[in-house]
Amino acid sequence: MTAAHEPYFLQWQQLLQRDGDGVPALLLDLDRVRANAAAVRALWPARHAVRLAVKSLPCVPLLRSLSAQLETERFMVFHPGHLRPVFDAFSSADVLFGKPVPTRAVERSLDAMSAHEIKRTRWLADTPARAGELAALARSRAVALRVAVEVDVGLHRGGASSRDDLQGFAEFFSREPGLEFAGLMGYDGHLGRIPWPLQRVKRSHARSMQRYESFVRAVDELGWSWEHAVRNAGGSLSFMEYTSADPTDDLTIGSALVKPAHFDDARLKTLEPALWIATPVLKRVERFDPPDTEWLAGLVPLIEGLRGAGVYLFGGRFHGSPASPAGMVANLALGDSANQALFQLARGSSLTVDDWVFFRPHESEATMDTMNTVLVRDGATLSRWPALRL
Repeated sequence: MTAAHEPYFLQWQQLLQRDGDGVPALLLDLDRVRANAAAVRALWPARHAVRLAVKSLPCVPLLRSLSAQLETERFMVFHPGHLRPVFDAFSSADVLFGKPVPTRAVERSLDAMSAHEIKRTRWLADTPARAGELAALARSRAVALRVAVEVDVGLHRGGASSRDDLQGFAEFFSREPGLEFAGLMGYDGHLGRIPWPLQRVKRSHARSMQRYESFVRAVDELGWSWEHAVRNAGGSLSFMEYTSADPTDDLTIGSALVKPAHFDDARLKTLEPALWIATPVLKRVERFDPPDTEWLAGLVPLIEGLRGAGVYLFGGRFHGSPASPAGMVANLALGDSANQALFQLARGSSLTVDDWVFFRPHESEATMDTMNTVLVRDGATLSRWPALRL
């Protein structure tokens, strides 16, 4: 029989068997997070501030740790429900919304915000119409709202795409005393996502920066003030492409710091996966017997995904791929279960009842916030950190 896990996951298993709760859990390797943050800092372009994406790192103690290491209290928020935890943890937080949200959601958020917090929040407008709605809200509340403009730097997901588009925002920033220009946000999410040969990253980045520079010139021509405004861009698959010569000054990062599977990229090769899903083994079967189709039993040893020993897990349908033990695959007939998923083991695997199975999440967002608690490994100790739930 071969060992159930390589040493790294065996250490995790020993911690879970000693200090875990015996149920599916989200795991965070804090040593790897710190190493990843150090590697990111070494790659970070000069003259650019670091902004942490809360949706990708939805855990306040994790944000505190990264904020201290990366020396930033700038955050990008994508859901109004994350405003309160961020401001409670960081009284000096600078918050930029990463997407436009319905004006009703802005209104409800303002009900729970102090004047200090309102001043530290940059809402996002993708169209003049949305800027107009925010201006009307500012008038009705007798408050000043800081509003950044989304610009299209090549992803084509919305926002201003030309100087003429920016002109449509001009009347609100020039005539509405309750609206303050808070900067530009240009997301380059197409970098690193469109496969070669349809795209070459460096060429696409250069084109994005040309577009961004045109928006910066348009802002200058329109007479808007850059005082207290930011020029935000970037992401986990593009921050390393920026240089001090680019027109931007504020880059967002999140997922790369925990490196889920969708962020396996040659440019992030110095970073290690730090986030896992773990679940205990409930049952082991030495062979799969197809229910009510015994005549198929002779074919089972010939079909990968049916042959050999298997294990039933606590839960299933995890948002990730098997990481350990090696060679584990979902059973073709019964594997897709949210209650007791069945996985077939590699030949000779010793995995058995009360051992643990590890999955690597595809994404950190919509994974970390599916469980109330994150089990955090710091050296040889296991702690519990609360995840942000909406």
